[in-house]
Amino acid sequence: MKFFLFLLLLSTSLFAEDKKLLMLFVKMEHCVWCEKMENEVFADQKVNTALQKQFVIKKLIYGSDTLPSVVKPKHFPTTYVLSLDGTKVIDSLEGYREKEKFLKFFSGTYEMTEDDL
Repeated sequence: MKFFLFLLLLSTSLFAEDKKLLMLFVKMEHCVWCEKMENEVFADQKVNTALQKQFVIKKLIYGSDTLPSVVKPKHFPTTYVLSLDGTKVIDSLEGYREKEKFLKFFSGTYEMTEDDL
């Protein structure tokens, strides 16, 4: 419930103003590939700059943080693109990817519809 209130608050201010979707990076504690993804991909300034043009990025720990009900990861890490209200998965990518491949996957333009706001 807290997570949805958080999303609602953000969607009415940050997201709606900037027309950005939500990117959720879901990891598990003690996951080698999750740590590698954070340290090599998300820590890279070029990656962050490119992603922040289209997305508001949030990192969540499976089992510790509350996930939106539509997010059901089977493998870790998993990166999701969600509608602003967190009720619709627009895209997802399972597993570790090198930064070039990760950026290429998410470099497409995500057309936002009225339902995504």
